Amino acid sequence: MATNYVVGLKIQYPSGTNLANVNATLRSEATNESETLITNSSGEVVWNVGNFTSGFARGDKITVFSLYQGFQQSFSFSIPNVGESVAVKDNSNVSVGTATGSSLNGILVLVAVPTAPSLHIFTVQEFLDYYNLKEYNADTQNGIKTQQIVLVGQSVELEIENITRTKFDNNSGAYYSVTDEYHDARFDRHNNYFLKSVPVIRMTKFEVNQRAEGSDTSFKNLVHEQIDAMDATTGWTAGSGGSVTLNSTPSQVNEGSASLNLVKSGTGAAAVTYSKAFDTSYEFFERKINVDFYIETASNLAATDGVALRFGTDSSNYYEQTYDRTDFASASWRTIGFARKDTGVTVTGSPGTSALTYFAIVVTMTTAATTVAAPDMRLDDLRVNEKNRVNLDLDTGRVRITDSDDYADQGKRHARATYTYGRASVPLDIKHLAIVMTASHILGSAFMRSRIGDHGTATEAQLDWFERFKMNIINKYRNPILLPT
Repeated sequence: MATNYVVGLKIQYPSGTNLANVNATLRSEATNESETLITNSSGEVVWNVGNFTSGFARGDKITVFSLYQGFQQSFSFSIPNVGESVAVKDNSNVSVGTATGSSLNGILVLVAVPTAPSLHIFTVQEFLDYYNLKEYNADTQNGIKTQQIVLVGQSVELEIENITRTKFDNNSGAYYSVTDEYHDARFDRHNNYFLKSVPVIRMTKFEVNQRAEGSDTSFKNLVHEQIDAMDATTGWTAGSGGSVTLNSTPSQVNEGSASLNLVKSGTGAAAVTYSKAFDTSYEFFERKINVDFYIETASNLAATDGVALRFGTDSSNYYEQTYDRTDFASASWRTIGFARKDTGVTVTGSPGTSALTYFAIVVTMTTAATTVAAPDMRLDDLRVNEKNRVNLDLDTGRVRITDSDDYADQGKRHARATYTYGRASVPLDIKHLAIVMTASHILGSAFMRSRIGDHGTATEAQLDWFERFKMNIINKYRNPILLPT
């Protein structure tokens, strides 16, 4: 029997980057002996099959496997006789190197593990480390298969998230969206609803239907969203002869910490457009755009269409409502706004209703020479809808309608919400729970497999557990019944 057979590899990412401190395992299929080593700083690892207790023989099948952070690869070959050589390829049919009678030296390029079977509360490696286990390919006698950890782990993660009504993962702000989540108005004057998932990050719609059940539905959106507090001039532009400056004088602010001064010089036209494009889009189907406007001398405004508000997707696609001089009083704030269906609203282009990002106010003076210095014309608190029509508790997901005029009519699916939710990280106790629950389920499956194998009879406790397990899942998907009041 030969005394030495050396297998030397360099382990790399698909990009060709060498992988340091990565586990790689070599196993003799003839004797089931294996050795796991860690790559050096250059990604290199070297085994001597002759160091196994049982040694090796020509023709023995050797398997090498490496798994690292979502990447893996393996290959097998039979040890050639002296004077022979064998081309070795990995499971992706990529060349590793050539095995001769004395050694194999090559490169093992890891490939990305398919993303479909994935975990997001814990990783397979965290599970293995927690229980000091090895992956099955590294230890066929005592190891555990990755597929089993993932399959069981996915069901455990779903169970935890269903119970807690949330999602746990490191999503870097990419939260989860819920569109048109329906709720029943179970009784007259029903004003408290609980969203199904928490914590809520942003609610863009809470709509109610105020028609009798069975008739045509017509939803109105009660959600207030502040588009711009106008505490900074960032993004604001002005047409010829105009400029926008910040006003932080407390007595001259209507909301928040500042307002915007709308300044007009005596050059250019009588009308100046002050506008801003927003990164966030806003729904306008059944909501109203509002802004607070201040004018020191109302007589400076043109008698007709002295002020126009625009809301749309850009400067070519918008809804517009106009206001005459008589709509304003000098030296006072006034909230002005409109809904798309209001009398007098015109449409330019095709702004749609679901994703509006552009706002402008056009102020027309009596003449082009009319000047307005700061702080004689101001703007503050741009929003859709008025505040406090609904109160939302972000942590519990409770939505409370504050005005009885906004209550939904009693009926099934008469309220609906669109919102985002989730947590941006995985708490350690949740990670711990998921790992322990996964191990418990795997242990239970091993017990049940042995009972099935020996045709054992299920105990009463096992049957009770299964009945509870079954009903928990079935009840989740049962169609809820609207009880009479």
